[in-house]
Amino acid sequence: MMQKGALFCILFVGLLTLVDAADNIDDIAEYIRPNEGLRTTAYEDSKGFTTVGVGFNMERAGAKDDWEKVLPDVDFDKVKNKELDLTEEQALKLFKADLKNIYIPRAKGIFPKFDEYCAELQSAIVDALYRGDLGPKTQSLIKEEKWKEAGKEYIDHGDYKKAVAGEAGFAGIKTRMDKNKKIFEEQACDAPKECEKDKDCDCCDDRPYCCEGICSECTKDEHCTKANRNKCVKGDAGAWVCGDPHVSVQLNDGLKTHFCFDVLGKSGEIFQFVRDRNIEIRIRIFSHGAKQVAKLVDLIAIRTNEAQITVDSKGITDGKTKYKWGSESVGEFGDANVMIRRNYAEIFVDKTVTEIEHQGDHLKFSVHQHGGLGPHVRGILGDVVNQGRFKKGEDEKHGHIELFDSTFSVTEKVKNVGKCWFLTNGYNSLKGKLRNYVKKTLFGSN
Repeated sequence: MMQKGALFCILFVGLLTLVDAADNIDDIAEYIRPNEGLRTTAYEDSKGFTTVGVGFNMERAGAKDDWEKVLPDVDFDKVKNKELDLTEEQALKLFKADLKNIYIPRAKGIFPKFDEYCAELQSAIVDALYRGDLGPKTQSLIKEEKWKEAGKEYIDHGDYKKAVAGEAGFAGIKTRMDKNKKIFEEQACDAPKECEKDKDCDCCDDRPYCCEGICSECTKDEHCTKANRNKCVKGDAGAWVCGDPHVSVQLNDGLKTHFCFDVLGKSGEIFQFVRDRNIEIRIRIFSHGAKQVAKLVDLIAIRTNEAQITVDSKGITDGKTKYKWGSESVGEFGDANVMIRRNYAEIFVDKTVTEIEHQGDHLKFSVHQHGGLGPHVRGILGDVVNQGRFKKGEDEKHGHIELFDSTFSVTEKVKNVGKCWFLTNGYNSLKGKLRNYVKKTLFGSN
């Protein structure tokens, strides 16, 4: 099982889109230029250094040598003494040379994954380095991909505090640093991100499209390539996502009947989803509002012969080792192998594979067994798959499913998962039967 997980991880990493900052230099320059301004006549900056163009410090070590490599026909001393002005074109040429030769290499030296960052994040990092306000603590948090903490630490800076206090000459610094802070925090992709165009969504790998002003997973069905999530629908938070019913199974009835239903209850309730000889999976459900029926999953508990694993919005842990969402790791929890890649994870236990997608405040997941769920598998999933029997109705679009010593009317619909049989009277008709699977604890006998 581990071999499969490792191979999948390698393939996934191979598909990452790398953004070479050298190719992105024009975007980085356009991001920084409004913050620094462009002045063709030399001036003294807030620290008293003679400066020209887009923040080019003419008193820094090696300034004249750097200048003559880029502008060999422009007299450095005359510009410094304010006897000669630069043209805007010369100022930009000098600026981009500094980005290419000093600041982008510096960023790559600090951040090993810099070329994997999206263009917007690259621009914010280089801007902060250009101004000199990206401290070592913020750098460490960015490398650890602790985005919220990085944003908070970044503005814990003397110049930012002076700007907040209203000291003269610092007003623009707050606006500039707030913009960078926002970009750092948005890398967590745990809240809807506003946008005007697709490019605004480059930093959210799982929501790359701008749809109705929100970064979304899709804008049309063609963007949804997974067999069980092939329709683009509007999600609870306003973003468009590749949707599916909460449970879709193929019954072991010899007819390959696809049955779609939902697990409904109260926020905080725990349901036994799968129970097999080597694994038990329980889920905790919740709702976004006190008056709404709970049907979203915010925690998955997986008990094996050697481990107790919990998966929530923060990551995956057995109480000793923790893998956070946003990371890329392959590891073990006793007899369970785990692979995590940003917002996607797989957990392998014997022949059972649990696939999980982190969707902000909730989780989407699927459970598979090689060769299909066997007759010994229990829990909601096992009992529905093994006990459910489909009976045709009066026409091709209607029928019945015998399950839990009851008969449920079903209607065939083509929705997010393709053709599937849905409960004619809605999910509530099954709700009472599923109460038998409510548990008091995440792990244990009850």
